[in-house]
Amino acid sequence: MNEWQDIPGAGRWDEVTPILAGWSAERKYRVRTRAGEDFLLRITGMEQRPQKEVEYRRIRRFGELPFPLSRAVEMGECQGGRSLYMLLEWVEGESLETALPRLAPDEQYRLGREAGQFLRALHSLPLSPGEGAEDLIGRRLDKLARYEQGSARVEGDQAALALVKAQLPLLAARPAVYLHGDFHLGNLIFTPQGRVGIIDFNRQRIGDGWEEFRMVQAFDVPVSIPFSVGQVQGYWQGEPPEPFWQALAAYVAYNSLGAVEWAEAFGPAKVADMQARCRSALADYDGFAQPVPRWYREWKGLPA
Repeated sequence: MNEWQDIPGAGRWDEVTPILAGWSAERKYRVRTRAGEDFLLRITGMEQRPQKEVEYRRIRRFGELPFPLSRAVEMGECQGGRSLYMLLEWVEGESLETALPRLAPDEQYRLGREAGQFLRALHSLPLSPGEGAEDLIGRRLDKLARYEQGSARVEGDQAALALVKAQLPLLAARPAVYLHGDFHLGNLIFTPQGRVGIIDFNRQRIGDGWEEFRMVQAFDVPVSIPFSVGQVQGYWQGEPPEPFWQALAAYVAYNSLGAVEWAEAFGPAKVADMQARCRSALADYDGFAQPVPRWYREWKGLPA
């Protein structure tokens, strides 16, 4: 018996195709009904129920936004109560990561602005009563300590470490908003209508909205600088303020160093990849002596 067969309505499904991409431990499927509708099915263990109920409620809130996104349809038990499922709308299209290089720079920039506008709208949603950000300072300092004690440190990392340690308490005091939590090109879709579709909200949480941009350096800039610039300017509806750049530099430094520490569990190839991304960040931020990254300064025609 397939794990999804006792889900209400599964008898009307025509195709159920496993999705193997991604790092999530959940089992994922693309579902096509006999009526030709497509959905995303996610199945996880019942021990995840408290977190998944929060996730589902929040995704329903996010569905109020006027953007193409993976809206919540229903959630319930399956496999005779041994597992939990979540059914979401399918966002049709191609990953922006593969689509952008074929597009003209001005189109890449337009799509970046749309992505930034989505983040602005998401961060503007009022939190539900009783919701707030988790205190992550201790956990993040522990991660930095593991990096410092590890065997994969990147040359010239001292300024990055000092910046993060100095900024973490200040960043923790920033306003708390809903976050996508994993916002980068791999989780964005180029829809047939030429819009940005947003998927994979399973890492959503509450925190500092500026932190959403930490992925731009490692995952978006290597693919498209116009998109990356557009995302920043779309969020701010123009030029961002200086405090944003200062905060983002600290988030990028933390993300770059933390990714190296994370990669040590996955072997030398993954470590080398994350070290290369970290070196790129160090170069773009002039060893983190400069809060505005080189790729943005060059786009603006400012001295590199």
